[in-house]
Amino acid sequence: MKSILAISAAVTIAAVAAGAEAPRSDISAAVLNVGADIQSAPDVAAAIQAIIDANPNRTIFLPDGTYILSRPIVTPADPKLAVSLHLSDFAILKAAEDFPVRKPLVRLGGSHPANNIRIPGSVYALAGGILDGSGIAAGVTIESGRETRIRDLSMKNVAFGLRILRGANNGSSDCDIRDVNIVGNRTPDSVGVIIEAHDNTLTNLRIADCRVGVRIRGGGNRLTNVHPLWTNPKDQYPGGIGFDDGSSNNSYICCYADHFSTGWRFRKGSGIAVLQQCINFWYAPTPGQRHTAIRCDGQFRAHCSSMEIGFNGTNAVNTVLAVGAPGGDGFIADPHLYERLLNDPADSFRDYLRGSIHGSIKSEPGPVLGVPAIPSAAALFGQAPSLSPDGDWTFVSVTNGVSDDVCAAPCNDDDLSYHFRCLHDDGGLLVEAIVRDNDVATDTCPEGAIDCRSWLDDCAEVFIDGEMARLDDSRKDGGKHLWHGGEFVLVANGAAQSNSSAAPKGYIKPEQAFGGALPEANWWTGEAFILPGYGHAERIYIPWRSMGHSATPARVGFTISLQDDDNGGERDHTLYWIGNPAKPHLDERAYGVLDFL
Repeated sequence: MKSILAISAAVTIAAVAAGAEAPRSDISAAVLNVGADIQSAPDVAAAIQAIIDANPNRTIFLPDGTYILSRPIVTPADPKLAVSLHLSDFAILKAAEDFPVRKPLVRLGGSHPANNIRIPGSVYALAGGILDGSGIAAGVTIESGRETRIRDLSMKNVAFGLRILRGANNGSSDCDIRDVNIVGNRTPDSVGVIIEAHDNTLTNLRIADCRVGVRIRGGGNRLTNVHPLWTNPKDQYPGGIGFDDGSSNNSYICCYADHFSTGWRFRKGSGIAVLQQCINFWYAPTPGQRHTAIRCDGQFRAHCSSMEIGFNGTNAVNTVLAVGAPGGDGFIADPHLYERLLNDPADSFRDYLRGSIHGSIKSEPGPVLGVPAIPSAAALFGQAPSLSPDGDWTFVSVTNGVSDDVCAAPCNDDDLSYHFRCLHDDGGLLVEAIVRDNDVATDTCPEGAIDCRSWLDDCAEVFIDGEMARLDDSRKDGGKHLWHGGEFVLVANGAAQSNSSAAPKGYIKPEQAFGGALPEANWWTGEAFILPGYGHAERIYIPWRSMGHSATPARVGFTISLQDDDNGGERDHTLYWIGNPAKPHLDERAYGVLDFL
């Protein structure tokens, strides 16, 4: 059996540091075992480096313990000088406080560059143990040589984990990396793996605490079961990328982008990539953010087969494919996803779809609310709505509602939250909202106005898709569809928005609606109440005829929102029951459904 040189003792380190020749093992020598005081040394970088330099073509073993480094340790790429570093499972190479920022703890092939696969010693390794970057250092770089191996390695608190520089063979490195765990330092520029070289294989990697999981700028790389997981702070989320590919001919097999804002990003000019049985998954809702499985800065050229895409709710903008330019020879074949969770009208994946969508739900969008019948909606007018245990009320708050891409979400339930319910009689739909709002402002719309900029004040907005057309933009074709529903808005002081491209004309006072001469044109009515110490309430009644129906329909598309104006002026917050955060007022595909009982 080939012997192993063990670095384990203060005697050995001290001798080398003092300039003495490091002991060498031969086939008959015993493993050095002269104590374990090395772990108490303040810096052993020079000592370990001296042993590496003095022992070519040896496997250098570090037993359990902590080894403090003030600078990187470097191994030669020349096969005649190469060494392999083997660390015991609990051997830790740890960066000292003065370690150079973002420099690697270990530089494989960092000296004596070579391009040779025929001389014995050309294949060398870093195996086992732990690299602790102390929040400042990187893990390991591969800088020269061919067919370098890394395996069974754990990296903690590193600026970046692994970086493979352009290899000696015209940029090719031919490295083999497997069974590696990387935990970054959670900074905005933290990256798990950086690949600048060609023709490498990476198998079984787990990556966390990095804003970018894997950044690739070389081609011909093959990644299998590589799993970056988003765990960085929330403010970094918009720039989070699982796999950032700027080259061509890279393959991803069973790779897993877990909760990143963008799963795969292909840079402009990148060529064909292959994704087989890969996964995008979002483990929690992130209201107001964007979830994109694949983003292309230019044309789409990836060949994607049997991808599994798991969006979490509709509180974010969910996109399978975003492209920067039309065309490209890419395709998405037989994906596994739920169409009801797709809420981005600009999603391009259907242009590149092959085969079938597995797990697709073809039923109407959800959720579905059953709407009870009452004898007369008119009987409820004149008194403020009140909550009751059996009132079929739905509660909407910042934790389960949807904000748009213009306004921020409410600060808390006291800032804005509400209960709403839907009822119907033979003539139309009744919607009531009871709103918790600790600052009611109606400075833009005069009391009683029927045409004002209602969205700048505290108001309730009801959106109706009377045809169940489920358009991605309700204002298509000059807004003709809005006359089968549209937007009905009532301000907290009783003003109504009834004369815009979004809201059909025809608001009338309740006393006319339920006791006077009704207009021949479509109409609707409503009333509002200030609730001192609590907020406000609105009641809106929309006849079936204003939705294009002569009698009670089976179903209509529906959502409701509350706009919140704090301290006057512009609106501050918005909160929808359900919708597409990119444009919840327009995208009817993301509305809920009212089912009339």
